[in-house]
Amino acid sequence: MSCQQTKWKYRNLLNLKHIHSKTWKSNLEPVKDLNVTRRKLPHYQSTRTCYFVTSHCTLGVILSHEERDIVLSAIKFLDHKKYDLLTAVVMPDHIHLLIIPLAKDEKCEFSLSEIMHSIKSYTSHQCKRKLWQHESFDRTVRGDDDFVTLRVIFKTTLSRKG
Repeated sequence: MSCQQTKWKYRNLLNLKHIHSKTWKSNLEPVKDLNVTRRKLPHYQSTRTCYFVTSHCTLGVILSHEERDIVLSAIKFLDHKKYDLLTAVVMPDHIHLLIIPLAKDEKCEFSLSEIMHSIKSYTSHQCKRKLWQHESFDRTVRGDDDFVTLRVIFKTTLSRKG
């Protein structure tokens, strides 16, 4: 697969135009529960919230085109199972996701740590090597301004390293 084909494949998931703030705001409920966890970074998760998640590869690991395909397939596989995937970008040394976790049962939804563990564990086993740093960076998407900022981040990331 040529570099140009790979760029197109990942750019294909980038279309954020279909995400209109009124659409996603109307589907989200007000914050009822706030779960706070901490490893090195603090992680805040509330119900039906949109998150921008970034995970970096372990120092010195660069994903090949085949490994990127495995990562992207794993991300797409979990869409509508553990989260609603709004967009994803898989780069040689990191990934960006824009997701809304789904309900696990009546009482709670999938945690960001469960979601990221599923992606990282599966892809590391498939690629037969350690790929990921232990922790991911996540932030809550709060409104239209955040979506505009994220669109710029996704486009800049693709043009720089894609």
